[in-house]
Amino acid sequence: MVCGADRGANAAQVRPHGPNEPVRNPRLVLYPFLGAVYPVVALAAGNPGEVPGWWVLRWPICISLIACLVLWILFGFFLRDPDRRAFATLMGVTVFACYGYVVMAMRDLPSVAGYADSALPLLILVGYLTAVTYLVFRLQPNLRPLRRFLNTFTAILVGWNCLGLLRQTFNTNDLQAQAKQPSSSAVPKTSPPPGGPDIYLIVLDKYTGSRSLKSNFEFDNSEFEAFLTSRGFVLPKAAQANYIYTILSLATLLNYRYLDDLSSQRHAQGRNKNRLNHLIEDSAVWRFLKARNYRFIFFPTGFPFTAGNRFADLQLPHPRQIPSEFEIVWRWTTLLDPALAWLCPRANCARTPMPFANDPKHLEWQFDQLTQLPKLSRPTQPLFVFAHLTVPHEPYVFRADCEPRPPMGASFGIVQDDSPEKQAYTAQISCLNRRLRSVVDHLLKDSPRSPIILLQSDHGHGRMPLHIPDLELVTPDRIAERMDIFAAYYLPGASKEIIYDSITPVNVFRTVFRQYFQSDLAPLPDVSYWSPWSNIFQLTKVSHAHRGTE
Repeated sequence: MVCGADRGANAAQVRPHGPNEPVRNPRLVLYPFLGAVYPVVALAAGNPGEVPGWWVLRWPICISLIACLVLWILFGFFLRDPDRRAFATLMGVTVFACYGYVVMAMRDLPSVAGYADSALPLLILVGYLTAVTYLVFRLQPNLRPLRRFLNTFTAILVGWNCLGLLRQTFNTNDLQAQAKQPSSSAVPKTSPPPGGPDIYLIVLDKYTGSRSLKSNFEFDNSEFEAFLTSRGFVLPKAAQANYIYTILSLATLLNYRYLDDLSSQRHAQGRNKNRLNHLIEDSAVWRFLKARNYRFIFFPTGFPFTAGNRFADLQLPHPRQIPSEFEIVWRWTTLLDPALAWLCPRANCARTPMPFANDPKHLEWQFDQLTQLPKLSRPTQPLFVFAHLTVPHEPYVFRADCEPRPPMGASFGIVQDDSPEKQAYTAQISCLNRRLRSVVDHLLKDSPRSPIILLQSDHGHGRMPLHIPDLELVTPDRIAERMDIFAAYYLPGASKEIIYDSITPVNVFRTVFRQYFQSDLAPLPDVSYWSPWSNIFQLTKVSHAHRGTE
């Protein structure tokens, strides 16, 4: 705040103050708080396709501002000069916001990767910023010019990234406004008769096919497959993925087409992801069934592409009750988790302020909700249920008997011995199989009409690090494993021959809609594509030899 004349003496006669002498008329200090907000909005603006809405920023911004306020209060006990106090607070905010980046950088360096989870990253960051603070205090006794600069600079940084997010919001709204017209095969030529089978699409994230489970994980899935067969399911023996990422796989599954119209240019990646989010939300499958009076029930997840669906008649639960993937990734970049790990055993508090991905209680609730859905079916308004279950994908939170376990993340590509993660992954599959048995039996028993049940994996495991490399850098067995997917279809009254062994997601709804709605959707060639994490739209066709289907 600018000093006012009503303070008494002439402002020009105010005595200069020393570096630690209190300032009688302090000016506005904003930059530590703007500096706390900046990493959150910068992460969101840099990954626009991962942000389903501005609401996902609320907790990261609130927690960052609280951390800044605590540091501001603490430094007030040691530094009486507000400008020095503000700069020290900014350095503390930097430690909080950048700790995770230092840890990730160390993990990428083999020489120091073993120290990434020790106190060394924190010591390096604190030591560096303490040295910076000492030099600034030593070389710049009067920090008022620096304060003015940092107030302006941080305001510009935050404002620029907020503008980027606004621009992205407008682009997303444009996509929604340009919603495609239903195709001739989606719109019935005459009014369809009332009724129809309920359709349950249950996507099982990262569920590898039985061949790869047996050869690479030493896990025999035949007991669960026999259970499904006994209930009338058809299980293709060599089902393949079209793409190796969930967002691509779901867009193809729900729109029964390939994604050839997406640009592989890097500058188009953000718009591509928004386009895919839109295709998954406003899908051809939903439009086809809406034209036939289906009621749409949707299960939101923390992933941005299935974070919510505004076209659904019912969402279980409301999307804002689920922590987003953005919140979880942001938390990994900060000091929050290590601070809670140290504080909570001493204060007897919960470990995390927000549930982590794959919260066991939430997953159990989802399974229970699936068993209750037949009660919502009506003779003239059947159900279309889309449940993207984020298991058996890591983090691994269930033992084989479905008892919760301490969460275990991905470690392939980081550790020498991958047997612990293999065991955790197959244990989570065993638990998932148990829960799916109950879901299947309830749906078959309680549905007023025999339902269509589609159990569909998006892609296999692959035993690779998070940042999947180019095709030529991956061994054939891991490529085949990533393409090898679990699939099981209950299609009442249909011939088992309509499902062939090498079916891919692009042809699943084409087959269903031809069989039950006399659609003119012809089958497409079954093709699989690989793309690296650095550009998931840089697609390379995978040969039969790579897929292990020759």
